[in-house]
Amino acid sequence: MTRIFLLICLSAVLVSCEKEKNRGRVITNQEFALALQNISKDTLTLDSHPYILETDLFRDFFPKAFGPKKHNLVVVIYLVNTDSVAVTNDFTANRMYVIHQDKIWMAELENTTVSGKPEYKVGRINSDGPEWETGIEVDVILQIVDKKSEEVSYLIARKQKIQRLD
Repeated sequence: MTRIFLLICLSAVLVSCEKEKNRGRVITNQEFALALQNISKDTLTLDSHPYILETDLFRDFFPKAFGPKKHNLVVVIYLVNTDSVAVTNDFTANRMYVIHQDKIWMAELENTTVSGKPEYKVGRINSDGPEWETGIEVDVILQIVDKKSEEVSYLIARKQKIQRLD
């Protein structure tokens, strides 16, 4: 029943934020936040291998010589195969949710991958998040869709701290 409720809520929310895919959208919805947290797993088995989520979250306050003086939240998500086997291509992982209390930042991950990582660790990024305070803890959730069965799963990294770079 919870899964059906979550999917209905998710569908309604996704339709309302089509226009700003990468930037994402912040909504306030305690029930949806709790449903996402409850349905998400700390470890997810894909193709008989366990996966976990590692994250880096920060806001960059270094002085900028050129361009806009933005200090948006940057989220780097790493999908890690804990068996140290290459990450399979049988699924997509393009949508993330960052939850702080009853606020949810929902966004697509950029098509850029993080280079220099071992084959059992795939990294993706979104650098256009909300300007939330640094030092707070958030939950980061990655939506994973199996390409064959189209089954949707959620992987969570709980209590991730937003760092300040300056």
